[in-house]
Amino acid sequence: MGAPKTEILIEAVARHIWGEPNEQLSKPSELRFGTNGSKSVQLEKLEFYDHEACVGGSTLQLIKHELGHTDRKAQYAWLRENGFLGGTDINVPTGRNVMQVMKSCPAPEPARVESPETPKPSKTPAKIVSTYDYRDEAGVLLMQAVRMEPKTFRQRRPDGDGWAWSVKDVRQVPYRLPELMAAPDATVYLVEGEKDADRLAALGLVATTNAGGAGKWTAAHSEFLRGRRVVVLPDNDTAGQAHAKKVLKSLRGIATDVRVVELPGLPEKGDVSDWLDAGGSVETLEDMLKEAPAANAEPGEDEPEKKPSQTDLLVKFVRERFDLLHDKNGDTYARDRHTGEVRRMGARQFRDRVTAGFFGQMEIAVRDQSWREALGTLQALARFEGDPQDVYIRVAGQADRYWIDLCHAGNSHAVELT
Repeated sequence: MGAPKTEILIEAVARHIWGEPNEQLSKPSELRFGTNGSKSVQLEKLEFYDHEACVGGSTLQLIKHELGHTDRKAQYAWLRENGFLGGTDINVPTGRNVMQVMKSCPAPEPARVESPETPKPSKTPAKIVSTYDYRDEAGVLLMQAVRMEPKTFRQRRPDGDGWAWSVKDVRQVPYRLPELMAAPDATVYLVEGEKDADRLAALGLVATTNAGGAGKWTAAHSEFLRGRRVVVLPDNDTAGQAHAKKVLKSLRGIATDVRVVELPGLPEKGDVSDWLDAGGSVETLEDMLKEAPAANAEPGEDEPEKKPSQTDLLVKFVRERFDLLHDKNGDTYARDRHTGEVRRMGARQFRDRVTAGFFGQMEIAVRDQSWREALGTLQALARFEGDPQDVYIRVAGQADRYWIDLCHAGNSHAVELT
């Protein structure tokens, strides 16, 4: 009997390895993974593509690329160990949004095995090291957040006697919901991560978080905090600050009192667990809470309207002057609306053009950190807005006619080839 075709497993395997897709950047025909959507699965072609590594292909090639299994025997063994294959039969986990169509073409040939003289080290297969239960008001298990090693996070839900590694349509509730509801008068400490919530709970506080990490707090989560006093403890990084702002906005008009406590002395990307490890205590936290101003008032009532950051100004500046594009490979470009010139968004020429224009208008030098944050946002917008386009930087063709760019600075002059 021949080996089973595995194309149909591409989405299931990608979710297992990469975690849940980025909902904001995904499309019906394409799933995007990661903060910037740098990894993707084409649901019609049943193929993956890693845009940062410029590698793509079949399910087996995904296993090779991410896990280091270079021969087909090891690849099939991994599929069986993780429940995707039973014997020679393919097991598509219940609840996955995997296309139920098999390609008629044969499966791709396996990658050539490296010779024994030049072995390459294999990546360590992922294994579960921690699980965090998300339960409803009655204590019924809805889903689990799963920490893997090497460090990644996945989500799964109960499925009969096993698990389905997809939580689509699962009700979203805050972490430790039964404990939260059992103490209706207690202050709720909202952190970024289940580990931190458990750490605070072990110290006698009521703590919660949301599945999926920074940026995944929703209005549905906020409803469980209606009428409560809430303290937000953000992580010390850009994502943590953005998450705190999103939570504040969501809780406005719902929680009776919301305060943000910036923990002192945190390292880059540090969290409340790091602060506690460094000598922080519940007593110190409560003292800081007394000094923290209420953050749930509308701007203009108890606090002034904050000025936009340089990152926000850069994003606005670029969007007013450039059309943001992406091609079929997910690479991003910016087209100058005045000159028609197209530049790669990651190229030095694009940064220089923006920096010069921004300084000319604002008389403010562009900081490296602001540029990196703005570029990440702009590239995400370029990938998400609109359909992929054929992008030509030096040469273009249409209806058997071809043009070549003359590379004159400040314009898009080209000549037709005859």
